Amino acid sequence: MSKLTLFFTKEYPQSFLSYREYLRHIIYALRRAGAEFSFSEGFHPRPQIYSVASLSLGVESRIEPVSVELRAPFDDEVLPRVLPVGIHYLGKIDGYIESYLALYRYNNTYFLLSHPKEGLGKFIKEKNIPPYEIIKEDIITASGSMLYYLGVK
Repeated sequence: MSKLTLFFTKEYPQSFLSYREYLRHIIYALRRAGAEFSFSEGFHPRPQIYSVASLSLGVESRIEPVSVELRAPFDDEVLPRVLPVGIHYLGKIDGYIESYLALYRYNNTYFLLSHPKEGLGKFIKEKNIPPYEIIKEDIITASGSMLYYLGVK
């Protein structure tokens, strides 16, 4: 079994899908690319796919990490050809990303959120900003004493 974090974009028109629908498109594409998922146990097994934080509806992302558990390695070179418009494959790393800082842009102003799941929705409400005007530009994560900027510029 291999645990991977895959990186994708979420751009228009996919930015207006719910995060659950976005992940469903990624699952479909991974299946088309030949990925063999590990499944949850129980009466309704689901592919083992995780995301640290979901984006608000309408927010675009230049880099969106999605963690998966696969039974066997797969050829990720096929993945870009089977993704729908608005989702692009950027690459992968071994292991899961458990937490990260997210760098967002709004009106040429950048801001970091340490808890993207809670912080972005709160920021949007406080500032009364339309979500479709915010773009997630980059993510920053740490491993040991190293700091990694994972976005693709």
